[in-house]
Amino acid sequence: MFVYGLQPYVFLQSLRYESMTVMNIMWDLISDILVTTTGLLYFKESLTPVKQGALGLAFVSILLFACDDWLCALNSKKK
Repeated sequence: MFVYGLQPYVFLQSLRYESMTVMNIMWDLISDILVTTTGLLYFKESLTPVKQGALGLAFVSILLFACDDWLCALNSKKK
């Protein structure tokens, strides 16, 4: 419950670095991945190949959101 109570504070702090729209999507994706990982490792659940693909796409989505920032930083250094 303590960790859950910290959630609004962490989300508010993250808004210093990214817009609310992007942070909401990132928060949802990361939460989905953490809950899925808990289900797989702790509760020994399994995923169908389609659901494994969906989880993989969630990882790709997070990388694409982060990559946008990296590409902007690289482009500004090249100029």
